[in-house]
Amino acid sequence: MRRYLGIASVYRGGAGSWAFLFHRLSGIGVWLFLILHVIDIYLAGGDPHAYDDLLRFYASPVGRLMEILLGAALLYHALNGLRILLIDLWPSMAVHHKALWRLNWIIFVVVGVPGALIILRPYWKDAVEGVVGVARLVGAA
Repeated sequence: MRRYLGIASVYRGGAGSWAFLFHRLSGIGVWLFLILHVIDIYLAGGDPHAYDDLLRFYASPVGRLMEILLGAALLYHALNGLRILLIDLWPSMAVHHKALWRLNWIIFVVVGVPGALIILRPYWKDAVEGVVGVARLVGAA
């Protein structure tokens, strides 16, 4: 009965299932960001003080973490969308979908980690400068 109602789970945990799940979750994340973006653009003209408060939140550690998650969602969604497009345009590539998904993750890490480090730069830059400053005081540098 559950199967006929469409609520039976057929998830098997393969690469295709994980790709589908991450694609959906990243799409929802991008959609939520779009809603938040419309709200903050409204605040820029409607309530400048609330907008300034929102910008301070975006600059906070929690806001930076949200920015990293947004970047990750956008990057994964775009890369997986290109993978899907490649398979749709050249159906013979479907036999290579696992390799394409692995390539997706390699590109994701190679591009995403530096992006996350750039977003977090204000926090780790101060720590590195502090260590270098102490080293200079001690005469080690």
